[in-house]
Amino acid sequence: MRYRIRHRRSGFTLIELMVAAALSLVIMTIMALAFQSAMSTLSTLKSMGDQADRLRTAEVMLRADLEADHIVGDDAGGTIKVSDLRFDQGTTTIKNGYFKIDTANGINEGLDSDGIPSTKMGGTNALTMCVKRSSRTTSDLFGGPDPGNTIGRVSDTLVDAGVSQWAEVRWQLVPRTPINGVSMFTLHRIVHPLGNPVKIPGTFTPAANGDDIVLTNVLSFEVKPLLFNNAGQYTSAGFDTPYSDAGWSTVSTPAPTSRCVAVLVKVRLYDIKTKLTRQMSLIVKI
Repeated sequence: MRYRIRHRRSGFTLIELMVAAALSLVIMTIMALAFQSAMSTLSTLKSMGDQADRLRTAEVMLRADLEADHIVGDDAGGTIKVSDLRFDQGTTTIKNGYFKIDTANGINEGLDSDGIPSTKMGGTNALTMCVKRSSRTTSDLFGGPDPGNTIGRVSDTLVDAGVSQWAEVRWQLVPRTPINGVSMFTLHRIVHPLGNPVKIPGTFTPAANGDDIVLTNVLSFEVKPLLFNNAGQYTSAGFDTPYSDAGWSTVSTPAPTSRCVAVLVKVRLYDIKTKLTRQMSLIVKI
C-alpha cells in the first residue's frame, strides 16, 4: 500500500511579518506626505486664484471709472478727455468736472525673486474724479440720491427717477488692524451721485457698514500719472519711469504746468494664510 506524503506549508515568520509591517508603514507615510503636499499646493493655487479674481473685479471697476468722461468743456455740456486739457500751453478751460491724483514719493523695496525692481508709495494714495456714465439704460447709471452725500447737489430728472449720469468717485485706502505684524488696508470706492458735475471735490467718508469696500488685505495702492510738457517730454519720473511719483490735479492752485496723458495703477494684495502677495498693474489712457 502506498501512502501519499503531504508536505505542510510553512507560514510567515515573525521577522517577515515585522518587515512587511515596516514597509507598509513607510508606504503609508509616503502617501500621507504626498497627500498633505498635494492639499497644500491645492490650497495655495486656490488662494492665488481667489486673489486673481478679486483683483480682476477691481480692475474692471477701475478701468470703467478711468475710461469714462470726467470734464465738461463748454456751456452746452460737451465733455472732453483729461488728456486733451492743455495746462502746459495755458489754453485749458474747464466748465465743470475734475480729475485729481494724490500721491507721495515712492519707496524702493529692492528686487523680487525674479529680479524685477519692487516699489511702493511712501504715503496713502487716492484717486478722485467726476465720472459720467452715458448709457441710456438706468441699470448702467449711478444710484439715486446718496444719504452720505455731503455736497448737496443731487438734482435732476434722472435723480428723481432714482439714478444719475454723474457722480463723484474716490478710490482710497483705509488702514486696518495689522495682522502678524503686517500693515494692511482696505481699498474703498466711495461714490456720491450728482445731478450735475461739480468742479470742486466734496468730502468723502467711507461707509460705516463697509458697502464701499472693493478689496481687503491690501498692502499698497499706487496711482501714478504720465505727465508731458509743451515740448512733448515727460516732466518728472520715479521708480516706474516715465510715470511720475508726483500727484496731478485739475483743481490745484496754481494750475499744473503739465499734461496728463495716462494713469498707472498698481494694487498689491496679501494672503494671510499662504503669506503670498499678488499684484495687479493697470495702465489707462484718460
